Amino acid sequence: LAFLSAVIIAPIVEEFIFRVIIFQTFRKINAMVAIVGSSLVFGAVHIISEIVECNFLAPFYALSYFVTAIALALLYERRRNIIPCIVLHMILNLVSLL
Repeated sequence: LAFLSAVIIAPIVEEFIFRVIIFQTFRKINAMVAIVGSSLVFGAVHIISEIVECNFLAPFYALSYFVTAIALALLYERRRNIIPCIVLHMILNLVSLL
């Protein structure tokens, strides 16, 4: 169940939310705002979930989430295709799960 949730479902849902909806909303301003803005939202949502789970390492994960989101946003901006972002997100979550 953890595999299905973390490696399959979450990357698909999150990429559509953060890259398609949020990124495209910020993209109306410009590319840099879209990349940084969607990445900040991605990082904030993930850090909040870490804090709610009482993970005391959450502050150390903040940069990691933000950098990962920047990479995904850059990939989306360059390719204009959500599939590579979903696949990369799946791979990152699989490695994290293992």
